[in-house]
Amino acid sequence: MVRSAVESVRLPVAGSTRERVVALVEAAWAAFSAPTSMASLEISLATRTGRSAAQDAHLNNIARQLHQLGARLTGQPDDRLGDVLWAALRGMVLSQMVAREPVEFGQERAVLVDVLVAYLELRLDQERSAALVGGAAGDGADAVT
Repeated sequence: MVRSAVESVRLPVAGSTRERVVALVEAAWAAFSAPTSMASLEISLATRTGRSAAQDAHLNNIARQLHQLGARLTGQPDDRLGDVLWAALRGMVLSQMVAREPVEFGQERAVLVDVLVAYLELRLDQERSAALVGGAAGDGADAVT
């Protein structure tokens, strides 16, 4: 169930960074907070000591797919953004699982969006700065020759 939830997350191609992050967080939340996904997570937790190698491989595949959610957003294959997204959402889902009443996580998801957007914008600024410095260094080296 978790695997199908990961596969169901669709990331918009167009839009601002914030719009794309909001779409990712909300789609991932809808998928992971669904009753079947929560049940799948609960079963995975309850059976963790007796899992077979095939079950571990299945869970590792899901982890790779979650990692790739962040990579789809950043365009970087080694990006950990998907891991951070999954860790935050997993915490929210676990809190929901142990609560007697439904818990609203709208504010927490909004903070998660703010954190991810700030990270992405900082990273973009760093990449732009590096490109400017690299371009300036290349121009100077040519002039010396």
